[in-house]
Amino acid sequence: MNNIITKQNEPKLIRLLQAQHVAYSDAKTYYWIDALSVLLVLIAFCAQVFGWKCKILPKCLCEFGCKNILAVLGVVLWMVTQWISEWRADAIKKGAIIQEMFDVALFELSWNEIKIPQKILMDDIVSLSTRCPKINFSNWYSTEISADLPYNIAILLCFRNNIAWGIKDNEKYTRILSAFLFIFVLILLIDGIFNQKSFSGTLLLIAPCISLLRYCIDAIKNHRAFIKKHKDLAAVIQKWLDKYAKSTVEPSVYELRQLQDEFFIQRTTMAKIPDWFHYMHKQETNVSVEKVLKNIIDTFKKT
Repeated sequence: MNNIITKQNEPKLIRLLQAQHVAYSDAKTYYWIDALSVLLVLIAFCAQVFGWKCKILPKCLCEFGCKNILAVLGVVLWMVTQWISEWRADAIKKGAIIQEMFDVALFELSWNEIKIPQKILMDDIVSLSTRCPKINFSNWYSTEISADLPYNIAILLCFRNNIAWGIKDNEKYTRILSAFLFIFVLILLIDGIFNQKSFSGTLLLIAPCISLLRYCIDAIKNHRAFIKKHKDLAAVIQKWLDKYAKSTVEPSVYELRQLQDEFFIQRTTMAKIPDWFHYMHKQETNVSVEKVLKNIIDTFKKT
C-alpha cells in the first residue's frame, strides 16, 4: 500500500537529511554566540549583585566597575544579536527547504513553486552533507507506520510524527527558558529592593539587562507560538484520522499539500531547539512519540 518506511532510507534521501542537519546546525551555531554574550552579561550581573571580585579582569576594568561593564555588555549583546539575525534566518530557511525536498520526494507530493521558487542546488546539498557528523538518519519517520496502510494515511501519520516531536521538545525547552527568566527577574527585583539605594540605581542595574530579557522573552514567545500552531495542526490531522477510522475516507492530495505548506512555514521560524538539548531528551521523546502513533494505528485495527 505504501513504501514510505523503506523509501526514506534510500541514499539520496539520507543525503538530504544530512544536508538539512548541517544547515540547521549552522543556524544553531549563531545561538552559541548569543549564549556567550548572555554568559558575559550574567557574570557581570552576578559580580554586581553578589559583590564578586573580578580578579581575572585587568585592573583598569575592575576600576571601571561591574555595573558599567554590565551596561557595555548589554549593548554588545544587542549589537551581536542584530548582526547575526539575518545569517541565522538564511541558514534556517535553507534547512527548511532541504527538509521540504526530502518530504516531497518521500511523499510524492508536487513542489509548491509559489512558496519556494527554487530548490537548493545539488552542489550545495553534497557540500553540506559531507560536513555532517556520523549520525544515523535511517528511519526518520516511525517504523510503526506499516506498509499495509494507504499512502495518504501513511503521510498523515508522518505529519503526526513530526508534530509529536515538535510539541514535546519545544514544551520542555520552553519550561527551562521560563524558569531561567523567572529566577533572573526575581534576583533583579530582590536586589533592587534590598541592595540598591535609589530608584535610579535599580534602573541602572536593570537597563543593561533588557537585551537579555528581550532575548529570553522573544524565544519563549516563538516556542509557544510554535507549540500552539502544532497543536492546531494536530487537531486537524486527528479529525482526518478519525474520519478514516470510521469510514475509510482518506484526505486528498490537495489537502496533504496544504498541510505540507504549513510545516514548511513552521520550519522557517526562529523556534529552534539546541542540538545538545534535543539529543539529551531524544530517547524519552522517541518513546512517547512511538506510543502516540501506536495508539492511533491501533484504532484502525479495531474498526
